[in-house]
Amino acid sequence: MLATPTHESALRESDYRRLRDLLHERFGLHLPPTKKVLLQARIQKRLRRLKMGSFAEYCEHLFSPEGLEEELPRLVDVVTTHKTEFFRESGHFEWMVETLLPELSQSVGRIGPLKIWSAGCSTGEEVYSLAMLLSEWRRKVPDFDFEIIGSDVAADTLEKARQGIYRQDRIVGLSDALRRRYFMRSKDRRQPLVRVVPELRSKCRFELHNLIEEREAPLAEADLIFCRNVMIYFDRPTRQRVVEGLVSHLAPWGTLFVGHAETLGGIDVPLLPVAAATYRHRAHLQAPGR
Repeated sequence: MLATPTHESALRESDYRRLRDLLHERFGLHLPPTKKVLLQARIQKRLRRLKMGSFAEYCEHLFSPEGLEEELPRLVDVVTTHKTEFFRESGHFEWMVETLLPELSQSVGRIGPLKIWSAGCSTGEEVYSLAMLLSEWRRKVPDFDFEIIGSDVAADTLEKARQGIYRQDRIVGLSDALRRRYFMRSKDRRQPLVRVVPELRSKCRFELHNLIEEREAPLAEADLIFCRNVMIYFDRPTRQRVVEGLVSHLAPWGTLFVGHAETLGGIDVPLLPVAAATYRHRAHLQAPGR
């Protein structure tokens, strides 16, 4: 096991600046000087995995052509926090059931399934929470249908989301009905694991996507976009750029959800708040007859 770095083997200031600038340029991550200790601690995980003896050796590897292609995505995976859970920040889900879904179900002229993009979906709990909620709604409204796409910058994390395998204690807070309908116990009873049922996984797709890249989003015109607890990693100019990109892929009647600790204050986009950390297009809300 790698020992705590000595002064000589600690992350040098010059290497920290190179790493900071690279992560900001490629992924928009904002790492002020106060985050140096955190970055060093996170990189130690990669040092142990790669059996490297110093931060200097790691940086040399990372900035090589091979490292930029293979190691950089893994560095992003350990630098960002993948704290998530099923039905996290439940107010959004409650608002969907009480307000949004009844409205959408009565909309005249809507064709096709409800399209949802979960940006920064991490290991998939948000995606599967939405799939469970919408599947339950479809039990009451049989003609209702949906599709969900989850995206993230970390390939390893996305693969966990695709697998849909979780520790059994992760679903303790769900109702008995949801656990029975949407999760399967591991055949090996010694393994305290559950897996999302195939029927639910088939409604969900996962794609690698970087929110600051100038390329098409996984959904061209999403009815709902969840981008929660992602913008905490960005500085203000990057937040402006990211939200502009999200809005450009939001349907005119669409809704954007952000984390409850986040706000769009100071960001110039045509959205108005309709509930806590919930925004809709200004043009739609101000349309005649509304």
